[in-house]
Amino acid sequence: MIWFKKMLDERPNTLVLILAAAFGLGGFLLSSALFSDSDKLIGSAAPTLVMQDLAGKKVQLQDFRGKPLVVNFWATWCPPCIKEMPMLERAHSRGDIQVVAIASDEAADVRGFQKAQALTMTLVLEAQAGGINRALRVPNTIPYSVFFDANGQVVSVQHGGMSQADFDAQVLKARG
Repeated sequence: MIWFKKMLDERPNTLVLILAAAFGLGGFLLSSALFSDSDKLIGSAAPTLVMQDLAGKKVQLQDFRGKPLVVNFWATWCPPCIKEMPMLERAHSRGDIQVVAIASDEAADVRGFQKAQALTMTLVLEAQAGGINRALRVPNTIPYSVFFDANGQVVSVQHGGMSQADFDAQVLKARG
């Protein structure tokens, strides 16, 4: 705390610059999440692109038709992402909704997380996702989830972490 007081006394402008940068970055991240054009996705069809899951199997969103689906963008270093993973896995295991989780990580990190959490949902690395980020208008913040109905139509998007109530409401929309 002494260093802070010393910096405040000797360089008050530096503190102002640091605070301005922090608030500016925070504002940018918040605005990219809140004001992204991802809501324009609602009503559109699932993109037709080929991805590859962690096991090397080809995956397309069309493969999941017949049941509701959520595509979740996450990372192993993201606390809100980690918090919602057990909820996604439970819903997937019960058959409430299918889950494809797109990870912004290295394969080894995702495999370690998958093993530690006993995840059975479909996991795809962002690098193997065939441009899905662009197709689903993923903002610069995660977690981010896109919910599809059984016919492959986008019914809702969720910016940021979800509570159980938020998730249940989104699944209800996806189930029609």
